[in-house]
Amino acid sequence: MDYGDKLYEKFEVQWFSFTGYFLKDTKLWKPWHWSNCNISFEKVSDDTIRFMVRRKKGISLSSKTKLRWDAKQKSTLSEKNNYNNYTLHYVIHFDVQISALPKMIKEEKIEEQLYDKKEYGDKKDSWVLNLDTHHKIWTWKENEKDTINIMIRILESINKKVNNQYISPIGVDKRDNKINTDIQPVVYPVVYHPTRDLSGRNYIQEIHLNRSNMDNKILVTIVYNDERLREHAWLDYIYRIIRKLRHGRTFDVESFSIVLDKNGYPRKFDFPDIYSGHDSKLEKDNIHCHKCDIDIRHYFNQEITRPILFINTSNHAMAEMDNNYNKWKIEYRLWDEQCPIYIGTNTRCEVEKYLSKHGIEPLFHKCNDSKIFSCDEQK
Repeated sequence: MDYGDKLYEKFEVQWFSFTGYFLKDTKLWKPWHWSNCNISFEKVSDDTIRFMVRRKKGISLSSKTKLRWDAKQKSTLSEKNNYNNYTLHYVIHFDVQISALPKMIKEEKIEEQLYDKKEYGDKKDSWVLNLDTHHKIWTWKENEKDTINIMIRILESINKKVNNQYISPIGVDKRDNKINTDIQPVVYPVVYHPTRDLSGRNYIQEIHLNRSNMDNKILVTIVYNDERLREHAWLDYIYRIIRKLRHGRTFDVESFSIVLDKNGYPRKFDFPDIYSGHDSKLEKDNIHCHKCDIDIRHYFNQEITRPILFINTSNHAMAEMDNNYNKWKIEYRLWDEQCPIYIGTNTRCEVEKYLSKHGIEPLFHKCNDSKIFSCDEQK
């Protein structure tokens, strides 16, 4: 399924719900509800429909947010009154077996979500499509005519997808008819980052895109505010000390390359020592696979200049595909002014240099861009 805003018919539904374990040890089930969602879906195999749910959230952040890290430290902006508005795009997708899809719209009473509170409000009448035991889309029944109409349209559209013959997606090379070789393309990767990683303040602060004409690549460096171990949480404190001594910082910095074709369009990824593979999920925190020359699998809105990348693990190993398909992710659109990330052009070593100014001089690690971005399969 392609990622983006405008490829498939989208339905604005008031609510999307996921029911899962509240605490794994106790196996208590709990519903989570999200409002103002858009939903789209596509047949991805003969027996599977893939649903994609999108929502947006406006946030107010410091005016320093989009400054480079060393510029933030030098800035004299007052935090009290200097804030800007940004927009976060949230995406989740999940697969449902065709045999489990609903045959009809149901009437249910659903508890009203009380934001900023742990409890729920009164149960109210709703129109519901139970997609499977974990996922449902629904609307309040207050304005009965409008809400039932949209639910009927969604159900009819799902049935059309079910009855359509599944056709495998076209290969990347067949998108060449969209390319204009007379214009030097501006390439922006679209990064998907699981929101659960942000709960430990492991958010992305900066992304640097450095064009290397020598080997026709874009060298990408991502700066995270932090990195928190999950699988080996008991080692987290020791790991921070080691990171401080080795790199002179506690920030996490990762790099990969976008490989361009002769016309300057992105076709492949190189992941030197930071490839997650296709199985490692967010809970993993020690994944350092080495993988080169990987075909880009998804483009945002099928625009060839916007290749899609997924952060998959707690140590921020990445891949061309999503290993956390049932988790909410933030979609970072780097060209968007409302994306709360500093976008720069520094090399990895330039980034390391100015970050270490605000830590200590690294003892064991001397930066070398050619080694960091080297992607020899024999490495």
